[in-house]
Amino acid sequence: MLNSNTTSATSLLTVTVPTNTPSGIYIIVIGSEANGFVANTTVLVQVAGSDFTLFTFPSSITVSQGGSASSTLLVSGIDSFSGLVNFTAFAFGPGPGLQESFSPLNVTLSSSIQNATLALTVSAAPDTIPGSYNVTIVGVSYTNGTSIAHPAFLQVTVTARPDFTIAASPIFVDIIQGGTATFAFTLDSNNGFNGPVTLSAELTPPGPTASFPNNTIFLAQGSVVTSTLTVGTADSPVGYYNVTISAVSGSLSHQVVVNIHITPKPDFSLSTSPAGLIIVSGASATSTLTISPINGFSGPINLSTAGPAGLSTSFSVNPIVNGTTSTLTIVASSSIAPGSYTVMVTAASGSITHSSTLKVTIASSTKTNVVVSQVSWSHRLSLTKNSNTQTFTLTLKNTAKNPLYVQLLATGNSTDLKSFFNIESGITLLSPGSSLTISLSQQFDTSSIGSKFNFTLQLFYGTSVDKSGNIINPQSLQVTKGSFTIVR
Repeated sequence: MLNSNTTSATSLLTVTVPTNTPSGIYIIVIGSEANGFVANTTVLVQVAGSDFTLFTFPSSITVSQGGSASSTLLVSGIDSFSGLVNFTAFAFGPGPGLQESFSPLNVTLSSSIQNATLALTVSAAPDTIPGSYNVTIVGVSYTNGTSIAHPAFLQVTVTARPDFTIAASPIFVDIIQGGTATFAFTLDSNNGFNGPVTLSAELTPPGPTASFPNNTIFLAQGSVVTSTLTVGTADSPVGYYNVTISAVSGSLSHQVVVNIHITPKPDFSLSTSPAGLIIVSGASATSTLTISPINGFSGPINLSTAGPAGLSTSFSVNPIVNGTTSTLTIVASSSIAPGSYTVMVTAASGSITHSSTLKVTIASSTKTNVVVSQVSWSHRLSLTKNSNTQTFTLTLKNTAKNPLYVQLLATGNSTDLKSFFNIESGITLLSPGSSLTISLSQQFDTSSIGSKFNFTLQLFYGTSVDKSGNIINPQSLQVTKGSFTIVR
């Protein structure tokens, strides 16, 4: 009781919480009244009850693009908490692309099991934006009709995925047919890439070959490795080719494309003019050798001959350089038997070799037993008026005392050495004192219009023929040398 002498007093309030009272904060209002005066005060009571806590360990992880990482969730009960706890998670950051998963999906705590763990795995898509993300994990339990929820937090740093690049140099090469070329290429480790890289090459269209010193290269973290690719052309057709170099490591694959152009192999051609010679025993004759470069050929060309004993050869120029000409002189010894022979002329430069056959006819004597009284041909050959035909006409007389077998030969070439002809008559028996007219005809087409031709008429004669009808030991007589021009 309060009075003038007792101005204060105390009283004890006891709050009892039933067993099933939900946890939370409760408000208790205490009121008093005396002599018409009323006074109130408020007391807040927090009912704790059973609960659980949630933590992440570690609380921060790093994930690369296209990769994943895990953190452990620690769940602990308070005051003998019992119940099933489910989990969910969501991320905030520079962009979408993170996916969270739990293993197991939930945990159950009881009075005898107050601690549990589960794995939280965070996966980043290959195109997730690198940067810092905050992942909020929420554990929720429904117990006795009341829900309890607690958050935990995980910081996730997304980094660019480990990768590598490939570059090649040069990107275009000309290769001479049959040759090889080498490309250098580099592999560069990015974002901590570390591992083996398998190499391959594909050519389009197929034909040339491609090879690496090593088909697998180990690329260490932060390193740059240089290697080579060799392309061989062998007999591949002339043209353009794409070479795709592929570098693969696991799910990573990169390509670089280089190009080659196979060019024709430099070469040269060999021609002889005239292609046939008639030489009297003990005399000599010449033929002009012409070398024509092809596909940019350059370099010295060595000349050589192969022929029978009794024929010696020499060149005015040897070796030939830059497509010049050389005069081949063939000397027939006085002891060589009359007849037909072959001299093989060879021109060689490195691995390139070309040959031409030169026919040589050896006559036994220069004594004249025939007289030529008339020779004619069209000096200006009109293809229209002469039916595309040049006709050489020869009239001769046998001045010997015995019959003679005679044959006329005409050889010629255009002055640009692009066209040649070699024609001969049949063998005719000419009685002593008799005369004979022989004609030889050579066809030309319109492609020869404007060309000038030089020619030689050679007469062979002898007193007998062999079983094949060829003159035995023929003697020769150069009838004439001349020229003509072809017009329309």
